[in-house]
Amino acid sequence: MSRTSTANDAALASDPAQMVNVVLEIERPPADELAAYPRDERYRRLRANTEAHRRQLKGWIDMQRLTDQVALLSPATGFNLLFVKCTPNAAQALAHAPGVVEVMYTDDAAELQQRH
Repeated sequence: MSRTSTANDAALASDPAQMVNVVLEIERPPADELAAYPRDERYRRLRANTEAHRRQLKGWIDMQRLTDQVALLSPATGFNLLFVKCTPNAAQALAHAPGVVEVMYTDDAAELQQRH
């Protein structure tokens, strides 16, 4: 990566107007695997799965040197979604992160979070 590129990335990361809100859909355990459990245990397992993917994603972000480009990575929930505020460059890179199924751009992550 060139020095100019790094400087541009740092400038983007320090300017909140240049950040985008994205929702990451992450892999989840197969439905038939969860079917054997009562509802509360299914929820616990889904939340644990999301938390494990979140930890893995944080490590991947560090390894890819995107830490300065990711302003927010939401806490895990029982849904297979993580909310991220990042630079457009980081959003594109996150599409290739392990465990990420889809990156969805949104104008208002808080509104989407309330729906789930």
